[in-house]
Parts: sequence; C-alpha cells; structure tokens
Amino acid sequence: MKVDGGLGFDLTKVAAEAKDREEAGYSGIWTAETSHDPFFPLLLAAEHTKQIELGTSIAVAFARSPMTLANVGWDLQAYSGGRFILGLGSQIKPHITKRFSMPWSKPAARMREMVLAIRTIWGSWATGDKLEFRGEFYSHTLMTPFFSPGPNPHGHAKIFLAGVGELMTEVAGEVCDGFICHGFTTEKYLREVTIPALLRGRAKAGKDNTNRDPADAPDSSFLPTACCQSSPEVRTTPTPSGPFMWNLKRRVSGVGLRNFTTANMNGTVTGNCSLNTFPTSAPRMVMVPSTAGSTYRAKKAYSSSI
Repeated sequence: MKVDGGLGFDLTKVAAEAKDREEAGYSGIWTAETSHDPFFPLLLAAEHTKQIELGTSIAVAFARSPMTLANVGWDLQAYSGGRFILGLGSQIKPHITKRFSMPWSKPAARMREMVLAIRTIWGSWATGDKLEFRGEFYSHTLMTPFFSPGPNPHGHAKIFLAGVGELMTEVAGEVCDGFICHGFTTEKYLREVTIPALLRGRAKAGKDNTNRDPADAPDSSFLPTACCQSSPEVRTTPTPSGPFMWNLKRRVSGVGLRNFTTANMNGTVTGNCSLNTFPTSAPRMVMVPSTAGSTYRAKKAYSSSI
C-alpha cells in the first residue's frame, strides 16, 4: 500500500512541505498543472527529500512536445535519484486549442504516440542509437551528441496517464506504468469500465493478466480518496465539502480500501467509515485535503489504520 499527498505551489514553502510529507511517512507527493507550472515545485522537493516519490498529477501533455517532456523527465529523474513519475493528462479540447494554442485530434491515439515517442527519445539517449520516430502526430529524427544528455544514471522515469474514457484508459494499460483516476470516478465505473479497459490495454501489450481478479486494481494504479472534515457525520450531513469528500472515499471502497479511519483537522481519530469489509489493499491512493494543510494530519490517521 502506498499513500500519497499533494504539494503546493508556493516555491518559498515547497521545500518545508516536502520534508514534512516525507517525515510523516508519505510514499509520494504530487503536483497538478492548474495556475502554475507543475515541475518547478518537484525540483525543490527533490533537493530537500531523500526517499519520497515525486510526480505530476497531471502535467498537460498536449501543451508540450514529446521532446520537451523527455527533457524535463530526464532531468527530474536524475536529480531526484530515480524518484520521479511523469504523470500526464490530455486536458480537454477547449483548453488545448484556446488556452495553449496547440492542436487537438484523436486524443487517445495522440497520447499513445506521445508516450511511445518519449520512450524512444529516452532510449536514443541511453544507447546512442539514431533517433528514429515517425508517427501520425509526432516525428523525431534528429539527435546529435551535443543535444543528448546521455544515459540516465537512474534509468527511465515511470510514466503514469490520467483518463476517464475507455480508449485513453486502454492506452494507459498498454504503454504506461500507472493510471491516474479522475476524482469523480465512481466505484461502479471503476469496476465496470476502468479496470476492464486497463486489462484490455495490458493484454494488447502482452502483459500477463493471469489470475488477476478484475475487482482488484491493476499494478501501479493510482486511486483517489480523501479525509473527512471533523466527524463521521460528514458522510450524511451536507456541508460545503462534506458530500464531495465522502463520495471520493465511497467511490473507491470496492477496489481495496480497508479500515479507512477518519480524522479531524487536529489529526485525532474520530471514527471509522466502515470500509474494512472490502477486498485487498489498493496499490496506491492519494489523500485529498478538505482544507489547506490537512493532508499531513490525515496521513497520520491513515498510517495507523491500513
């Protein structure tokens, strides 16, 4: 079981936040691309931590080229000592075309090609072989020694992919190392759509699904959850964030959470959300704080109850 938390964007506070998360026992910390660049905080986090994994959830893939993502992924993987996870997402057409002024077409096929292009670039740097990638959306055929960083001493970074639809989810299963669920994905949708699509993608790539229970999350999955506000009553009592936060927990209940204990903002255990009857622990989940600064305290309650 891996339990992750978020990382803020105030670069004057990121180093302390990252150290705090690592000392609390988090497995990983993640940034999101909203109003700030998602990579800068992770550079500072890498400098001030030693073991915790560092990832983007997500960086907007179609706002960039495979080459730029390969570069930043190589650098963060090297500087962090092999702890970086390149989490990508497509965003939606209006943001890509109107905010980023970038092309949009066949998002699942384009994403698959982008991931393969990134891996091809990393492979060329690692081996010194001629860069030769020609696809429908991307073409990379020039790489001279001056522009190659060479082999990464810590190997290639993992690539995770966010998705909702079946096609994008299949791409994640086929060519990526992990999957990032949307925060509003229901437990029913996870069971009936997401996990089967991931398994189909894995099968396309020849990955072994033998004896894999479709009810269990695939390897390296990334499942969203959250802490309650101050009492178990948040499960049924409407509050500004209560229904949303509880729904996130409820929606992943069938894919592996056990003994999920609620916590108030002081970190005190206040009750049990009765998810202890569901199967097998999830490979990875992220704490989504209901108020600023609550992620750390929620983690403490998690550590004692999983």
